Amino acid sequence: MGYLMCRGKGGTFAQGKISISARSLSGLRWILAFVASLEEGAPAAIDDGGHRRSGVDHGEDELGRYEKLYKEFKQIETDLHTVLGIKEELVLERDALVKKVERLSTEMAFLLNGDPRRVAEDLDSLVAENRFLKARLDSANEESETMKATLSKYRAMTEARPSTANTMVNQDSSLGEKSSVAVVNMKQIRELLSSHAIKLDDNDYKAITAILLDLCNDKQMALTHLRRANKVLGNRVNEVESHLAVLEAKSRSTSPNKQT
Repeated sequence: MGYLMCRGKGGTFAQGKISISARSLSGLRWILAFVASLEEGAPAAIDDGGHRRSGVDHGEDELGRYEKLYKEFKQIETDLHTVLGIKEELVLERDALVKKVERLSTEMAFLLNGDPRRVAEDLDSLVAENRFLKARLDSANEESETMKATLSKYRAMTEARPSTANTMVNQDSSLGEKSSVAVVNMKQIRELLSSHAIKLDDNDYKAITAILLDLCNDKQMALTHLRRANKVLGNRVNEVESHLAVLEAKSRSTSPNKQT
C-alpha cells in the first residue's frame, strides 16, 4: 500500500512537471516567433533611432527571458526523466509485491486445509481464533500435568502397599467381591465401612487410612488456596471501603461550602 501511495504521488508530481514543461514550451514558441520577427527586419521599419534602440533593448530582454526559460526547461526535463525512472522502479517493486502476495495467498490456502475460500476471511479473526486455541491448549496441558501428578501419586501408593485384589484371589467368591471395590471418595468409604457383606482386614484398613490421609491433604491444600483467595478479596474490599470513605469525606467537606 505504501508503494502504491508513493507511486500515486510520483505520478502526480510527474503530471505537474509535464504541465509546467508544456507551458514553458508555449512560452518558448512565443519567444522564438518574436525573435524571428525581429530577425526578419521588423525594427527596420521604425524610422526613429530612439524607437529602434528601445526595440533592440526589448529584444535583448526577451532573449534573456528566452535563455532563462530554456534553462528552466532543461532542468524540468531532467527532473521529468528522474521522476520517470523512479516511477519505473516503483512499478517493478509493485509487481514484485503483487507476486509475493499471490504466493502467500497460495501458501495460506494450503495451510487452511486447501480451501481457497478461507483466504478471503478476516486475518484478525484468524489471529483471535489462534490465540483462543492456544489458551485452550495451555489449559489442557495444565490439566494433563495435574492428572499425571495425581496418577503418579496413586500409583506410588498402590506399589508401596499390596493390592487387596492380589491378596484375595485364592479366597472364596464372597470375599472375592472385595477386589472389585474401588475406594475413591468419602461416600464409597462410608459404604464400604457400613457394609457387612465384605470382610476387611488390617491391610484394607491401612489402605483406607492412607486414602483418607490423601483426601485430607487435598482438602487442606484446597483450603489453603481458598484462604489465600479470601485474603486477596478481603484486601481488595478494604481498599474499596477506604476509597469510598475518602470520597464520602470529600463530599461532606464540599457540601457545607455549597450550602453557604
